[in-house]
Amino acid sequence: MLLQKYGFKRPEITPDQHIFGVALDWKIQKEDGQWDEFLPLYEPQAENYETSGCTVWGTENALEILYKYLFKIEPNYSERFIAILAGITLEGGDPHTVAETIRKQGLINQELLPIPETYEEFCQPNPMEERFLAKGKKWLDDYSFRHDWVLQGKETKENRISAIKEALKYSPLGVSVSAWQEEGGVYVDGGRPNNHLCVCFGWTDNGWKIFDSYNHSIKIYSYDSEISFAKRYKLEKKTFYPKKQGNWLVDLIISFFNLIKALIK
Repeated sequence: MLLQKYGFKRPEITPDQHIFGVALDWKIQKEDGQWDEFLPLYEPQAENYETSGCTVWGTENALEILYKYLFKIEPNYSERFIAILAGITLEGGDPHTVAETIRKQGLINQELLPIPETYEEFCQPNPMEERFLAKGKKWLDDYSFRHDWVLQGKETKENRISAIKEALKYSPLGVSVSAWQEEGGVYVDGGRPNNHLCVCFGWTDNGWKIFDSYNHSIKIYSYDSEISFAKRYKLEKKTFYPKKQGNWLVDLIISFFNLIKALIK
């Protein structure tokens, strides 16, 4: 069976990238690891044309689920904004580049750069306009976004299952899958490599719960099937402390706090 291109590129993990289990300041959000009630609005990545943007849709869907859980509001961020800044082409992109683009450039609301009628329009404006970049920076003034690798493409089946279930306590995950071959109501890799990035938002007795950005469906992906790579995400609303006029000690503490925040980004 010929593999369809959804836009997932196998990432190259380098020593500077964070790995699950190393950072100590992640807070468990859902002990049961099930995120069903916080699924986002469905937005297809290829309604009128192929965007090869599964890494953008998958990452933003996971982040929107986490946002909805944390802040009780359902956001809708622009995939087009991140796709342009992350350099997504018809050959696709990798999930680490997308996550890093969000961490450094922020997000903007969907209505500012919605999905247009043609692929040529989808790829514009490039370079990104300053007014949109400023909106992204404003998002970063309010939120801190971080991410790390849960799977690096070398785990055994047992370690993969254990790691995903543990990581789901912290956030929904961006996971690479082999799309799509169904057998008896469960999707399997059929011995094919991963070619798509989706959101894993929990598990059942039969496999992983997958929210697919390509068509409006929720799928169960077999535990026996390969998930080579998985990303975990952390979203926090920044806390600001008001200055007291003429209080040099408070000013010093605020400056130190801001320095520490900058260093751990």
